[in-house]
Amino acid sequence: MQTRRALTAALTAAALALSLLLFIAIASTKPRVPASGGVSYTIPTLAGAANNLADGLDLAVNIGAGPNKSVEIDTGSLGLVVARSAIGPKAVDTGKKGYIEYTSSGKILSGEYFIASVTFQRPQAAVTTIPIRILGVTSSSCASGYHSCTPDDDINRIGMLGVGYSEYAKTDSPAPTAADNPFLQLTAMHDGIARPGYIITRNNVTLGLTPNERASFHTTRLAKALPPNGTGARIWSMPGCFAIPDYGDHAHCGSILFDTGISRMIVGLPAAERPTALATAIRNRTRIRIDIPSLTHPAFGYITSVGDPSEPIAPQGEPAASWAADTAFVNTGRELLAEYDYAYDAPSHRAGFRSDPE
Repeated sequence: MQTRRALTAALTAAALALSLLLFIAIASTKPRVPASGGVSYTIPTLAGAANNLADGLDLAVNIGAGPNKSVEIDTGSLGLVVARSAIGPKAVDTGKKGYIEYTSSGKILSGEYFIASVTFQRPQAAVTTIPIRILGVTSSSCASGYHSCTPDDDINRIGMLGVGYSEYAKTDSPAPTAADNPFLQLTAMHDGIARPGYIITRNNVTLGLTPNERASFHTTRLAKALPPNGTGARIWSMPGCFAIPDYGDHAHCGSILFDTGISRMIVGLPAAERPTALATAIRNRTRIRIDIPSLTHPAFGYITSVGDPSEPIAPQGEPAASWAADTAFVNTGRELLAEYDYAYDAPSHRAGFRSDPE
C-alpha cells in the first residue's frame, strides 16, 4: 500500500511539474511580428452591449473545449478570469492557487490556474489562441474598506477578459504579462501573419492590426510609470494630463487609463492639490479636460461633464467620478466608446483613439 501511495504521489508531482514547465514555456514565447501587412479578425460584441455601455462589452469564448462563455472585456486588468465551470476538459490544471483583486470595486476572485487555448466565436471561422494561463474561479469575496462591494452569489456567471497593457489590479505572483492576454496570443500572431494588437469599438473587437487600421488612430507611445496607487514595480502607462476648467484649469500630469471594466471615472490627485470646492467629492456636472500625452501638444483630447446624461461620453454612476489618493491619474471609464474607438499596438507600445466611424 505504501509503495502504491508513493508511486501515486510521484506521478502527481511529475504531472504538476510538467504543467508548470508548459506554463513557463508558453509565458516565454513571444509572437513574431509581421514586417508589413498582416491580417485581422473582427469579432462582434454580444447583443445589447453596443446600446448600453453602462453594462460593459461582452464577447463569447470557449476555453479548453468547454461550454460557450460570455466574458466582459476589461482593459484595466490582465488575464482571463472565469468560473471554474467554464473551463473545459482539454485544459491543464497547474495545481497553483491564485486570485485577483479589482481595486476599483474591491472584488476578490480566487481559484486555481489552468493552461488552455481560448477560442473567440465569430460568424466566420472561429479564432483561437495558443495555450495561455487562465484563472478558474471558485470563490468570491470583498477587500476590507469597500463598503459597496458585494461578493458574487453565482460563481458560474463570473467572466472577465483582462486585455490591458499593464496590471492595475492586485494579484498573486507571478503577475500577469502580455503572455496572459488572449487578445495578443492568437495562433495567427505567433505564426507571424497577424500583428499583435487590437481595436475595441462599441460594436466589435478587431484582433490583429493592418497598416491602414494603425494609421487611422491618433496614438501615443506608452511609458514606464508607477501604478495608480504609487507603489510597486513600474508598469506600462499612457502619459497624459487633466485639468478642471472651472476651478483654475491647472494642469495635472501623470497617466491616463482607458478602462472598459467600469463606466465611472476615477481621478487620482493628492488631497492638497484638489480644488477647495471639490476637496471631498467630485460633483456631477463638473467639467474635466483630458489630453494625451500633454495639454500643450495633445495627440488626443476631450472635455466632459461628469454624470451629465446628455453627454454620450460622460462617465456615469453614483458617483460618476470619485477621488483617489494617488499621484496625478485618471481612469476614464468606458463611456468614451460612445464616440471613439480604441486601439493598442503591442510591438510599438502605442495606444490611442479615433472618432468612431460607425
